[in-house]
Amino acid sequence: MIVCLCKGVTDRRIRREAAAGHSLDEVFRRTGAGSGCGSCRLAVARIVAEARAAAKGAERPAAATAKQDAA
Repeated sequence: MIVCLCKGVTDRRIRREAAAGHSLDEVFRRTGAGSGCGSCRLAVARIVAEARAAAKGAERPAAATAKQDAA
């Protein structure tokens, strides 16, 4: 889905940048999203937050498993 119409930035691109560990400001800079009319900035921030939460959720089971294996 295109999130930023001005720059043609998709939600997949935003998620990919967030998954690579880039901050919200870096995602804006690297993709150009939010630099036109700015109406997508809240949507970009939401997508980055969701991607980070999903990444943390994916890390937790592995960390919990490692702790159990160590015990």
